[in-house]
Amino acid sequence: METEDVVTIGPEVEIYNPGGVYLGHHAILSQGAYLCGATHDYNTIEFTYIKKRIVIEAYSWICAKAVVLPGAHCREGSVLGAAAVTSTSLAAWTVYAGNPAVRVKERINFLDKTEITA
Repeated sequence: METEDVVTIGPEVEIYNPGGVYLGHHAILSQGAYLCGATHDYNTIEFTYIKKRIVIEAYSWICAKAVVLPGAHCREGSVLGAAAVTSTSLAAWTVYAGNPAVRVKERINFLDKTEITA
């Protein structure tokens, strides 16, 4: 697992890491979140083991009991809501919820000074 500075990992977070996990700076994994970096090919007699890297970019938040599946890429500032499940990429500065996770709204990009008004 690779982490940048100031990563927060809450209690009872589980990180299954055979494919690699990257956590960007100021990424947050809230209580009970689960990152699962591998699966199996259930369509083969060998039940082949498949490892895929998970990327959680800077300022992303994986909320309580949310699940991030193999190969998922949570782009900068994305939010995966409580108990939501993703197996794909989440757009930057966007909030997702549900199972499977769907886009529910945009998040203010507090890093972009042009979006913040007085």
